Amino acid sequence: MSKNRKQSEEPLAKLSWQSRFKSFSPKEFMRGRRPELFSDSKYLAEPLISREQFEYFLNTLTSRKQENEFEHFCRRLAEKELCPNLLPQTGPSGGGDSKVDAETYPVADEIAARWYEGIVQKVAQERWAFAFSAKKDWRSKVQSDVNKIVSTGRNYKFIYFITNQFVKDKSRAEIEDSLNKNYDLNVRILDRNWIVKCVFEHGRIQIAIDTLNLTGHKEVINKRLGPRDTERDAELRELEELIEEPNRYSGVEYQLVEDCLQAALLARGLELPRVEIEGRFSRAERLAEKYGKRQQRLRVAYEKAWTAYWWYEDLSELNTLYSRVEEFSICSECSNDLELLTNLWQLLNATTKMGLIDPIEAKITERTEALKAELDRLAKDETRQSNALTARTNRVLMELYDAVNNYERFEGVIFEIREIIKLGDGCINFPLDEMTKIIIEFGKAVPESDKFDELFEFALKVLERRTSEGMAGRMLMERGYQKLTAGLKYEAISLLGRAQPKLAKHEYRRELFNTLVFCSMAY
Repeated sequence: MSKNRKQSEEPLAKLSWQSRFKSFSPKEFMRGRRPELFSDSKYLAEPLISREQFEYFLNTLTSRKQENEFEHFCRRLAEKELCPNLLPQTGPSGGGDSKVDAETYPVADEIAARWYEGIVQKVAQERWAFAFSAKKDWRSKVQSDVNKIVSTGRNYKFIYFITNQFVKDKSRAEIEDSLNKNYDLNVRILDRNWIVKCVFEHGRIQIAIDTLNLTGHKEVINKRLGPRDTERDAELRELEELIEEPNRYSGVEYQLVEDCLQAALLARGLELPRVEIEGRFSRAERLAEKYGKRQQRLRVAYEKAWTAYWWYEDLSELNTLYSRVEEFSICSECSNDLELLTNLWQLLNATTKMGLIDPIEAKITERTEALKAELDRLAKDETRQSNALTARTNRVLMELYDAVNNYERFEGVIFEIREIIKLGDGCINFPLDEMTKIIIEFGKAVPESDKFDELFEFALKVLERRTSEGMAGRMLMERGYQKLTAGLKYEAISLLGRAQPKLAKHEYRRELFNTLVFCSMAY
């Protein structure tokens, strides 16, 4: 290690993680590195109604005689937030002859399982009642409405009472407990705070504008979709239409889970409201648990955790979901499964060093040891060279993060990486290009390390040779295909045969696949 490198280590080590990452935003960092993962739409206007204005509008509904509009608004909001299968009351206002403002109707489990909005676990079969009120005296109103609903004898499991008034938490809890005890069912009171939260945080403002006739106000309708978002939006709409078809995935439920996961990723890329994205992830999770394999359930849990950190900067959710991913990846025989867990471990390990999560709460010691043990287990399996090398790579990367300021450990890690590259050079499935990207990225932390410079030069030579061979293989493949389409089968076989060893690399796996297909066609 150079003299300058040694001199620079001491002040670097003295800097706390908190001070180095005080203003670090995971979302902005990822947006800067991978902008294609985020929305590229432009917003040319803002909503012309504020929270305060909307709260005042709710508070003065009765003075404008908008009770009917409020009921319509509540039903539409409940369909999005609670249950899509709502029937409105018919007849006179105030509940009509049915004594309810809305109630659920039964839906087949197969259909309900594909919902991503609302509470879908029980609502498909249970009977729920809804009462909406704009009266100032909400206490007497909720008691009166619940009594009327129960008197129908329809065996409702839940009663939701939605009011435009503010309700203190203590008062709500007291009334709910009293009604639950007296009538032996579940009563929930949702007040103005809940309404405002749904409208402004869950992206329901357009529902409010449409149903409450908020003249003079408009949603952010001047949204100019970018080219990526245009494609995502079209694909998402198409996917949702396919998912809603009850018989489409009969016998191919695995694809149903894949499409639901893809819908969640598209919604994430569009940066839709969090409640919509998480609703789609929950749908994929629910269907994966019912139909999917362990590896599919792992990918759903991983993407959900990845989203929690990079899109929502929700460290608590990351910590919770880590356990879920760990459950599906530990004891796996596939190193790629453990690679997903390693990715989350890196995030969790960094956040504990920043002091953003308590190490005990994050169980960082236990989780680190468990992951290292699993990677070591797979790395020893010499019968599966590529799988073992991938596990060995992830294991050494765990060491690399803690070895930067420890010269002896750092030198040992550099030697191990060099050995992995040497072995991976002769392994078709080993992603050497990914390893070189990691080396380049990590080089920012050690700009003056002689050992790291040696590793860089070694990796560069290997990559240059592999790249030049790959390019030559691609040219042979294209020429072989030209011969094949011209009917010159023997010449095509010769060219495609020469291309195969040059394309037998992870970076050119797609070209290798095409070459093998063309060769089989020629034979």
